[in-house]
Amino acid sequence: MEKSMYFYVREDSVEGIIAKLECMPVEFQKELRGESIIFVFPDLPVRIYAEIRKIFGSDCLPYRRFRRIDRGRMRR
Repeated sequence: MEKSMYFYVREDSVEGIIAKLECMPVEFQKELRGESIIFVFPDLPVRIYAEIRKIFGSDCLPYRRFRRIDRGRMRR
């Protein structure tokens, strides 16, 4: 799966969100990022994204915010 976007969630919301997502035709992964849990998705059709956005109650964040450049420095 090519990771494109993610949503942060509270730990107490994870089980309910998983149950809703498993009923949908969508691929996703759950990851730990620092002390937060994120749900990661590939690029999605607009209709599917709209349904997922309703589940999370917010817009997604891009999975790759930074690109590596020479000498290991990070830039937006």
